[in-house]
Amino acid sequence: MIASCARLVGEPVFDRKGGEAGRIDRLLVDVASGRVTGLVIAVGGVFGLGERQYTLPWSAVRVDARRRRIVIERKPQETAAESPLSTL
Repeated sequence: MIASCARLVGEPVFDRKGGEAGRIDRLLVDVASGRVTGLVIAVGGVFGLGERQYTLPWSAVRVDARRRRIVIERKPQETAAESPLSTL
């Protein structure tokens, strides 16, 4: 599955039980390798107010190509606490 970054931003992210865990706010790319290294997930809020953002490593993300969606195994809050990723 190939998708543009612009297409993915704003798309829902689901937990393994099928519930919506948040939305993709940004994709993080390693400039040297050109590979996606993580996602920033926006959770909660209304029209961007009060939302929380969590940086997740790509290793915590699974692409469900059959259903055409992004799945994470644990809540963003749990996974983000372990993430060594930082953004500019």
